[in-house]
Amino acid sequence: MKYAVKDKTDWYPPNIKPVREGLYEVGSDELSVKVWWDGEQWIRGNGTALPLQEVCWRGLKVDSI
Repeated sequence: MKYAVKDKTDWYPPNIKPVREGLYEVGSDELSVKVWWDGEQWIRGNGTALPLQEVCWRGLKVDSI
């Protein structure tokens, strides 16, 4: 499912981590990918950790779910 930019949070800096496990976008407005946050690290679709863990990220706004 695609969400409009208005349904997404602002980008968070790498030093702030999500409080919930789940699917998030990492990157920037120009280039982003969806990855899983497992509560400790960013995980790619193939189950391996992202090589770069210090990334900007955003999720869905609560009222958009």
